[in-house]
Amino acid sequence: MRTRKTIEETEELFETLFNISSHGILIHDKGTIIDCNPVFAKMIGYKEKALIGVNAIATLVLPEYRNFVCDKMVNGFEDPYEINVKNKSGAIFPVIIVSAKEVRYKSRNLRLTVVIDIDRLTGDIAHDVNNIFSSKIMIVDDHPIVRFGMTELINKEPDLMVSVSEDTADKSWAAIKNNPLDLVIIGISLNQGNGIDLVEKITREYPDLPVLVFSMYDEIFYAERALMAGAHGFIMKHQDIRQVVKAIRQILAGEIYASQEIKDKALKRLVFGKVFDKKNFLAILTNRELEVFRFIGNGLESKEIAGCLNLSIKTISTHRENIKKKLNLKNYTKLVYAAVHWSQKIKK
Repeated sequence: MRTRKTIEETEELFETLFNISSHGILIHDKGTIIDCNPVFAKMIGYKEKALIGVNAIATLVLPEYRNFVCDKMVNGFEDPYEINVKNKSGAIFPVIIVSAKEVRYKSRNLRLTVVIDIDRLTGDIAHDVNNIFSSKIMIVDDHPIVRFGMTELINKEPDLMVSVSEDTADKSWAAIKNNPLDLVIIGISLNQGNGIDLVEKITREYPDLPVLVFSMYDEIFYAERALMAGAHGFIMKHQDIRQVVKAIRQILAGEIYASQEIKDKALKRLVFGKVFDKKNFLAILTNRELEVFRFIGNGLESKEIAGCLNLSIKTISTHRENIKKKLNLKNYTKLVYAAVHWSQKIKK
């Protein structure tokens, strides 16, 4: 299961940074330089080829910093720090060292370190490095405010980043195919298509891409459906916003995020098949029928529902008839009443 960006996936992104960065980058094995970009070579006053095989710690770092730097370069580090180094002519100047992340480079597991000349510090490189090593997340929801709020929340985490935000199933599917992602957060309601269908499609085509379903609807109606469709977690929008980050981290760690009750129900359904749930009278409906029922409760006519779900009016009519039979509703008026009553109840 892909729960963190693999070294191989990081390599392609790293190559881009290596080529376009305005700051020094070196690739090293325990401090011995394997490769570096032209900016680093110019900063130190050497030609690129002359630096290959050189121990950067012994050659460039002042003695009082060597033990400290050696530990950081070998074991890796997260927070930038400032040291003094010397160039080829012996001149001493301060630099900021940013990260010592593991990367896959030329079929080897090496470390990448960014070296910033303080006189040229712009802050952009820290953003670039965070982009490469942060877990990439896409948010799919029909409410712009929800997408904006979640993006702001997630982007405050140093190792998480919302890289894509969409409002329809089609747009999000195109984004999945064109962007490296580590997690997709999907709302039940979308401007076109629906969340459960999208979860099923992602699970089928990208089984290693985890999905978190984020919904205004009570978990008793949608959580089990989401998990059975392949989602790795379900969280309701009215929960403490900090729970979203907790859910993201738990899923990225390869776990399932849901209440114990929902986990138990999903397990029972897998083992025993259909499980009676007196709290959820809609459990008898299929995912598509529940979606049609929800749209009816929101006041949409068959033509509008067909447009939202990319289905024919005839298909929607068939679903309506099936819903009436399963819920023992005598006519369409009774169906509308039940759907509206349910919709208002779950939104309270």
